[in-house]
Amino acid sequence: MTTITETFALNMKTVNTAVESRVATKKYDIGFLHTSALSVKHFDAIMAELAPELSVKHEVRPHFLSRAHANGIDRVLEGDVTAAIEALSQKSKVVVVTCSYIGQVAENIGMLNDSHIESIDRAMADFAVERANNILVLSALQSTLKPTRELLKSSMNHFGVKPLVTLQYVDDAWEHFLSGNEKGYYEDIAKVLREKEQDYDLILLAQSSMAGVTDDVELSIPVISSPRIGVERAIQFLA
Repeated sequence: MTTITETFALNMKTVNTAVESRVATKKYDIGFLHTSALSVKHFDAIMAELAPELSVKHEVRPHFLSRAHANGIDRVLEGDVTAAIEALSQKSKVVVVTCSYIGQVAENIGMLNDSHIESIDRAMADFAVERANNILVLSALQSTLKPTRELLKSSMNHFGVKPLVTLQYVDDAWEHFLSGNEKGYYEDIAKVLREKEQDYDLILLAQSSMAGVTDDVELSIPVISSPRIGVERAIQFLA
């Protein structure tokens, strides 16, 4: 006679097999949702370095960011971002939202269609609060500071720590980015990094687009950005 426990175990095995089958048939390993086409080449470079064997899908929705700037993350925009994530999750085993401003939508979803849904910033926030007591958050967009602060707060609560966090906006840098002037964008950010180096024990770059500045700036303290560490976490979900 089959016991209730045995029946439950058999049912769970069937469910797990079905889930594994659905995930295995997805065309892409990681799907990235961007709000800037400039992000594609940077994430392609990281993937080529860390896991060239994995298949990648990029979706670019610049209007998500412009709408967020105009009206915040309202219900309509949240629904549209969720729909874009849903579409990516149908064909990608892991979905990563690379825009800090709309990353909270990904955080709220967590799992969808048996796919992990991740904000690119989550791994960075966890890393920062675990390792630093005095953190400077730099952003080229004032609107990004609030969601980054909330993300750090949730990481602090998770790890039970309370580092000091200071938020700072880099004046005029975003105009360089919008015009495609990456050199000017990075120079403005680098200037602030050098000015603040002695005042903090870790600097966090709140937008993934800021990551390239670390290639040309050497400081005595860690400067972290989300793309590489976020991709590393996404790859771990595939293990």
